[in-house]
Amino acid sequence: MKCNIQVWDATSNGRNRDQEEIMTDSNQFVRNGCAEIDEITRFVNVHFGKMPPDLLNQRAGPGTWSIAENLKHLMVVNESYFPGFEALRNKNNSQNSNLISRWFAHKMGHWILKRVKRSGDHKMKTFSIWEPVQYSKPGSVVEDFEHHQGLLKTYLEWSVAWIEKGLVIASPANGLIRYRIEDAWNIIIEHEWRHLNQAMRMKANQKQQ
Repeated sequence: MKCNIQVWDATSNGRNRDQEEIMTDSNQFVRNGCAEIDEITRFVNVHFGKMPPDLLNQRAGPGTWSIAENLKHLMVVNESYFPGFEALRNKNNSQNSNLISRWFAHKMGHWILKRVKRSGDHKMKTFSIWEPVQYSKPGSVVEDFEHHQGLLKTYLEWSVAWIEKGLVIASPANGLIRYRIEDAWNIIIEHEWRHLNQAMRMKANQKQQ
């Protein structure tokens, strides 16, 4: 599955959408997103699930990440969103849902999405809070990733109501940067594919050695 899960824009064309239409779209968005997360989990199990630890942790060279480090990085990044999601659950989010802030959040979300797309056209420097070294849980990284993806789906399923309300969320890296909930999920999923592509290049490099 190689799709972008974004399916709606509540501010497009300046028209007012009724609540029933928004609810239908938000539910479809979440179903598509859960299917994409399932596909990513399957992909990781198929391609990396049977690899020995030494190959999972092997680097191609200085300044590169191993397959395991790519997976750890994804879990660190995704989990940094969890406090924001929990704030939304606890109705502790005061980060706006007015039309102007939604418009800016929409623009910012699309700008970030273009830079994390799976093709890797834009090189990005990883914030220190998202370095793989921040992940310190013991055990199999592939099994941990599978468990993590299940938790990610739970937060996505809770997102239906947040999308319907037009809420936004702050970037975990910079609280001044905010984007729509649906854009946050597009960024998370596209970012996962980006690093899985990196991991696959690492695996291909190992076979050539």
